[in-house]
Amino acid sequence: MKKENFDELIKSIKEGGKIMRGEIKPSRKWTKQFPKRLGQTPIVCPSCGNDTGFTQEEFMHYVATTDVLCPHCGCVILSANNGITW
Repeated sequence: MKKENFDELIKSIKEGGKIMRGEIKPSRKWTKQFPKRLGQTPIVCPSCGNDTGFTQEEFMHYVATTDVLCPHCGCVILSANNGITW
């Protein structure tokens, strides 16, 4: 790896750590927006009551590896720990 690229990577990692610790705010926030389709059931956040932009059909075959959060209040709407124990 070129030294300039490595230095940029290290800078980004340090900045990410500051963002995660709340020392600085992120310069931008990305959220995935799913298009609405006719005949699909929207998921409403149980905490804030807002439409999350997700539908039940989108998560029908989804295996959660991380929690899916409400884009409005941050409440977990689909938990990665779904209670199944082996």
